[in-house]
Amino acid sequence: MKYLTLYHVIIYIMLNILLDESYMLIYTNISINFGGETLIIPYKSELFNNLKKNQVEQIISDLNFTIKNYEKNDIIFKGDEYIDSLGIILSGKVLIAKETSKGNKTMIAYLDENSTIGEVMAIAKNRITNLVVCVHDNTQIMFIPIVNIYKFDELKINLIELLARKALYLNKRVHYLQLKSIRGKLSIFLLDLAETNVSSTFSIPFNRQKTAEYLNVSRPSLSRELAFFKDKGIIDYYKETIKIIKKSELEKFQE
Repeated sequence: MKYLTLYHVIIYIMLNILLDESYMLIYTNISINFGGETLIIPYKSELFNNLKKNQVEQIISDLNFTIKNYEKNDIIFKGDEYIDSLGIILSGKVLIAKETSKGNKTMIAYLDENSTIGEVMAIAKNRITNLVVCVHDNTQIMFIPIVNIYKFDELKINLIELLARKALYLNKRVHYLQLKSIRGKLSIFLLDLAETNVSSTFSIPFNRQKTAEYLNVSRPSLSRELAFFKDKGIIDYYKETIKIIKKSELEKFQE
């Protein structure tokens, strides 16, 4: 009985801590007034990682941010322009692609809500080299001048960690592109996702077409290789949900 009583006391304390606004970290949103309208700022953004709600409220007022709204196919950044602000996607989706002189696009990243854009070029004070396009109606982005982020040590630390994670992401991306066989690209891609999700069952973050673009292969070729792995009993899938059944067999296709 004493054990149960102690257990419930511990649970009670933990719940009170979690429900206390001063301890809430990145799992809630903050509402602020912007131009007479209520704006929802996500704590899930990596820029505000590990900050308490009251800290974010204090910092935001000094960031001198702007808000821009985009519709599908609107160009957010185009090649050969300077940018000086980091963007946080408040709603919608954004595609980052490399465009050739003939207009062909190679997908670099497909970003969801809470993701950041433009931070590397804003820090480097360099011309942007990739095309950044809105791919979802009613996309809203908060732009924060990079010099204002430098005013806060907490944000500078988060910015460094954010850049490190993106560097690792791009290293993986380059690895996929260097592989010659589609089967090799797909096997490593699936194994990476399983490792990231710490599970043999996971969802691919893109639809079939976007996955093909991400791996720089055609959609029919991707579908054919997925079917090959499924027929061999190595994986099973339904839509974007994948289950790796024979990990050791899948690993054999890595190059």
